[in-house]
Amino acid sequence: MRICFVTPYSPKVVGGVGTFIRELCQRLKKRGIDYVILTKDYDKNNNSTEQIIEIPISDLRYVRSLIFTLKMILFIFKNSRQIDVLHLQTSNHLLAPIVIIGKILRIPILTTIHGKIPYGKSFPLKQVTIIGEWVILTFSDQIVYVSEDTYKYYKKRGLVIQNGVNIAKYYLDKEQRKRMRLKYNVENSFIILFVGRLTFTKGIYELLEALSKLKKSESINFRLVNVGLVKDQDIDSYLEAVERLDLKQNIINVQQQNDISGFYNMGDVFILPTYTEGLPYALLEAMASEMVVIASDVGDISAVIENGQNGFLIKPRNVEDILEKLVWCINNQEASKILGKNARNTVESNFNFDQMVESYLNVYKSCIQKK
Repeated sequence: MRICFVTPYSPKVVGGVGTFIRELCQRLKKRGIDYVILTKDYDKNNNSTEQIIEIPISDLRYVRSLIFTLKMILFIFKNSRQIDVLHLQTSNHLLAPIVIIGKILRIPILTTIHGKIPYGKSFPLKQVTIIGEWVILTFSDQIVYVSEDTYKYYKKRGLVIQNGVNIAKYYLDKEQRKRMRLKYNVENSFIILFVGRLTFTKGIYELLEALSKLKKSESINFRLVNVGLVKDQDIDSYLEAVERLDLKQNIINVQQQNDISGFYNMGDVFILPTYTEGLPYALLEAMASEMVVIASDVGDISAVIENGQNGFLIKPRNVEDILEKLVWCINNQEASKILGKNARNTVESNFNFDQMVESYLNVYKSCIQKK
């Protein structure tokens, strides 16, 4: 069996999709199942291997997506006989032509929906997004949603396989905590950890506003550590907000990392003030690492977090709610540890990675049998 993962989100980049692909591929390899990952070359270093095919991205803004899609199609055509299942990692319209090609070549197509795709702001882009998504959801042989909320939103056929966490990799390590805090010179700081893209839909601007108020109201030495800054990402508006709110000395921006387990141990609070989400990997990883977590009450997050028991839920776009929960964590650091232990227990009981892998193996086999 050979699975071809198709994704515009590189597994090198910090994020839920990248983590999903990396962890799943490692387990497939142990089972003797071959795979290849077809993705964008974000580093522009052309570091393709036999298992990760990185397609260079053109600098031409209006044609780079088209060129990326055409190169993916060409690879699939050339290697169609060596591919048993095409596993798409989003309903992004860029992958709609892949579904059509898969149908022509009679390769089974599995699509995992990790969350709701935001539609484009302009009318033409919005229509392209809607049509592309319809093609993927209509013609994929099987659809998997990572959360019940996403499944209900799309109201399409398919099944739910919740994300799982490698609890042997993500856990509380006090020695690693000391090393990481020493490395970043924050031994005596209260660390607030944010993992993900610095975009407005992740609630980063509301978080900055809350931190500005925190700085004025509380006499505490805190740092916001942002992990996942993508190379060449447009963050001018983010940097302007940091400057305007006088937070430059309180923030540490970290480039994308292949392994972020150390940052979970480094932090005191994990925060995810996102506007929309499915079942985020970063949240589960933080919980497995016994962090006290603060996350928006969106998607399936409320199915994971029991407010005040294993973390905190906040209203999206609500600065005061963020501030209130942060202040509680600062003033109740011993009680926060209890929430962290409860969070770890939640992940161990309900989000086992091995169960997730078994579910996907069954789906792969079912797709091939139907062929």
